[in-house]
Amino acid sequence: MANKPGRFQLADGGTLFLDEIGDLSPKGQGDLLRVLEDGAFRMVGGSELIRVNVRIIAATNKQLQDAVGQGMFREDLFYRLQIVPIVMPPLRERVGALGGQLLIRSRPGRGCVVIAHVPTDGNEGNSTTTGPQAGDFAGGRIAGKG
Repeated sequence: MANKPGRFQLADGGTLFLDEIGDLSPKGQGDLLRVLEDGAFRMVGGSELIRVNVRIIAATNKQLQDAVGQGMFREDLFYRLQIVPIVMPPLRERVGALGGQLLIRSRPGRGCVVIAHVPTDGNEGNSTTTGPQAGDFAGGRIAGKG
């Protein structure tokens, strides 16, 4: 019976996005670090070493530097991942800066994606009418300013 390829194998030669990296177990952190350092891994129960060339993009809502200080996240993995940090404020803090509403479409099991920005022109009636209609059309929901 052939093994089904894992995420690292599927991403070989490309980029793998790891969401909520701050929730990774200590064992998972060690396994990930090993793959990053060696560029290889073994499938569960396997003996063959599989080499991969994968770029990693990792995201979390946790303060990993604090987690490192508390011993909850491996320092060596933190610095291995911290090559080009991109710090973004939470979406709830950015909506007001956009001066309108965001149309967000939920994707079951895959999070949400922002489809459109619905600007307001100062007339709250326009945004409350246009927003829900756009949400109905796109099969999404509207996230307001607060």
